[in-house]
Amino acid sequence: MTTLCGVCYGKFRPYTNNGGSLAAASGHDFTLLAADSQLVHGMTIASTVFERTSALGNLAALGTSGCVADCDSLSHDLRMEAERYFWGAEMSMEASVAAQVCSQMMYARRAFPYYASLLLCGLDRFGTGRVCVFDSFGSITEGQMVAVGSAQGVLQAVLDRFAPRYFPRFRCIDDAKEVLLSAFKVAARRDVSVGHFVDLTLVSRTEILCDTVLIRACD
Repeated sequence: MTTLCGVCYGKFRPYTNNGGSLAAASGHDFTLLAADSQLVHGMTIASTVFERTSALGNLAALGTSGCVADCDSLSHDLRMEAERYFWGAEMSMEASVAAQVCSQMMYARRAFPYYASLLLCGLDRFGTGRVCVFDSFGSITEGQMVAVGSAQGVLQAVLDRFAPRYFPRFRCIDDAKEVLLSAFKVAARRDVSVGHFVDLTLVSRTEILCDTVLIRACD
C-alpha cells in the first residue's frame, strides 16, 4: 500500500491467472487441440466444466488460458473477425490467416497486453495441420506438438517424449489423441490446476468435432 496526503491507495492489479492448460498436435490433414476444463480463482475452483476452445469457422480453432476476462475478450473479437472474413471472402478463415489476424490484434494491445496464453490450430490452404503459439506481443511460433498454460512444463516434456520420430506430423488421429491424453493424465497427477476433464477439438477437412474425456476419477 502507498500513502498520498494521508489516503491509502492499493496497487493496480488488472490481471488474475485463472489457470488452464492447452496442448495440440498436428497431422497431415488434421489438428487436435486438448484443453483442461477447470477454472480456478486463487485457491478456489470456480468451475470444472469451463470451455477454453472456440471454433473460428470450419478450418481453425482457438484455445486460451490465463485471465478469463482477457481470454473471453480476445476470443470474441477473433470470432467476429472470422465471421467478417467468411461473409467477405465467402470461405472460412484458414489457420495461417487466423494466426495473422490474432497476431495483429495482440500487437495492437502491446501497451496493455492480453494476459492470455493462446494456441491456434487448424488447416492451411493445402489442408495440412498447423499449430501456432503466440507471445504477449503477438509474435507467432509454429510447432508440431505444443503446450501452453499452467502445466506447460509437464505437458511439453511428455509430448516431446512421445512425438513421432520419423515423421514431423501424426498420420493417425488416434495416435495424436493417445499422446495428448497421456500428457494430461501425467499433468493431472502433478499440477493441481489441471482438472478431471479434457476437451478435445478436432479440426479436419470436413468439419470441427468436439469431445470431452474424463482423465481421472472425481473425488
